[in-house]
Amino acid sequence: MLKEIGGIFVFLLVIVIFGNIWFHFIESILQKIKKIIHRHEKPPVWHPLPKEDTQQDEKDA
Repeated sequence: MLKEIGGIFVFLLVIVIFGNIWFHFIESILQKIKKIIHRHEKPPVWHPLPKEDTQQDEKDA
């Protein structure tokens, strides 16, 4: 009984490790493809700051 539980645990552990390696492998391939496709483009701004209204600031002062 204990041997069967240990075997199932090892089997599930192998599946999780393989899935993790497979995920990182596919992600690295996709990242390389994206670099090739978007080589000459500027990277998008993650969070643009709002434009400051200088005229409004001068009126408040």
